[in-house]
Amino acid sequence: MPSFHSATSRLLGIDLRESSAAVSEVERAERRLGFRLPAAVREWYCNDASTIILAEHSNQDRPIPLAKFAVKEWKSRRLLPFQIENQGVCTWSIMLDGSDDPPVYVDVDSNGTEWQIQAPTFTAYVYACVWDYEVLLGEPALAQAQNESLSPEAVNL
Repeated sequence: MPSFHSATSRLLGIDLRESSAAVSEVERAERRLGFRLPAAVREWYCNDASTIILAEHSNQDRPIPLAKFAVKEWKSRRLLPFQIENQGVCTWSIMLDGSDDPPVYVDVDSNGTEWQIQAPTFTAYVYACVWDYEVLLGEPALAQAQNESLSPEAVNL
């Protein structure tokens, strides 16, 4: 069966396996929320290591426990926050758009009034977090982009 997170699993060098305890926790959250999580999100949280991996592959950011998942409304859209920046400045959310692998949006210090696209899919977001910490961190040079694309002048330095 194809996995949304197989590339992340390979990058980590581990087999992300579904656990009955994690599946039960996901099912409890889904009952409380009143809907089934998108397939890629559900697959991620059905393994015991999901929040540990997100926490370890961040800047000390905190995954929101499934038991505290709550839908937020923004401009007639539905967002599901899943991670908070270590100082509470940023919140990352899944856009509940009906897709199996929804986009991830980030709110940067606006108290939920302004959300920006962070990643085109949840799968891409998780992979990027892991890739940043597995491949980039600790290298002699590091380039990061926050909001805007690098200018041609900066790229050609």
